[in-house]
Amino acid sequence: MTRFLLPARAGLNRRQVLGAAAALPLAASAAVAETAPPSPTGGADKIRVAFVGDSMADGLWGSFVRSFTKDKCLRDHMDGGRYAKNGTGLTRTDGHDWVAQARRIADSYGPACVVASVGLNDRQDVAEGGRSRAPFGTPAWDEAYLARVVQFLQAAGSKGAGVMLVGLPAMRDAVQHTDAQAKNKLFADAVRTVGDPRVVFVEPWQTPGAPGTYATAVPGENGRGLVPVRAPDGMHFTMAGYDMVWAYLVPKLLANLKQTGRAAGLDCAG
Repeated sequence: MTRFLLPARAGLNRRQVLGAAAALPLAASAAVAETAPPSPTGGADKIRVAFVGDSMADGLWGSFVRSFTKDKCLRDHMDGGRYAKNGTGLTRTDGHDWVAQARRIADSYGPACVVASVGLNDRQDVAEGGRSRAPFGTPAWDEAYLARVVQFLQAAGSKGAGVMLVGLPAMRDAVQHTDAQAKNKLFADAVRTVGDPRVVFVEPWQTPGAPGTYATAVPGENGRGLVPVRAPDGMHFTMAGYDMVWAYLVPKLLANLKQTGRAAGLDCAG
């Protein structure tokens, strides 16, 4: 596959971004609205957290489930919705329209917080209905992608949920690493454009002792031994790696729930 480096982005003001967002209509979808699969906790009165996005988000959902075996507080008070779909992203709407799906999840599942991770599959043209609107690797792509991220965040939080857009971690491949860093800047810009304190960009988990760098393994508890944390593809995490990322995200999730007034019963959590 041909690889591209993202160019330096031209400055985009709020009016330009919102104008571009308005120019990207939500694709009509004949798909039946998704419903939440059986959650690990059950209970309609529990605090609902929806995991949306690509395979990275699905890995975080897995860690969320595993954390229940260790944390009775989370197990008793929280519920998780598994909505991540491998191989998807925000650039295309013909296969999986995440803006439309995020709105359906808000309507059907009613999450208190949405944990989102996207971008791994977005190194391609921004398209609408199968037709390219902005070629990848051009300034027009930056503007169109930023607008679509804004739409996605607004849809995810359309029913008052908090939204945590998790940044992409360091990648082994230099081109992919540069692309991830560029996307993280766009994600942060999109959050600022939305301008809602409930919607936040979460800086990615960092390699302990070497922020911004890629490492296949990191020291285990109390510095004993090395724990493999990254998958062979150089992008995803191992199970242990996802668990480390989730441990980093839990305090941020609790802070978001408290900020939105959705943390009832979580005084027992750390």
